[in-house]
Amino acid sequence: MARSAPVAWVWTGAGRRVQFEKPTGSRHPAWKPLFEESRFEAEQEALRELSVKVDALASLAGKEDSVAPELLRIVHSMQSALATLSVHR
Repeated sequence: MARSAPVAWVWTGAGRRVQFEKPTGSRHPAWKPLFEESRFEAEQEALRELSVKVDALASLAGKEDSVAPELLRIVHSMQSALATLSVHR
């Protein structure tokens, strides 16, 4: 029985990451497809990556400058979205 199309691609080399579109311009063997049975794990990995990025933005927003209030608003919005996504998993 043939497998369905991959639902995501994971970089298995240094700096593990997940993306939901097939990597373009790279045939590197470290890119591995994830199929439907691995979809939950792929989504969890993507949420973890996003969470790390939101934390990095939050630390930038803590700095004193004119963009900080808007950046902080965006960070709070993203944190809320992450919390909602985590609850519905």
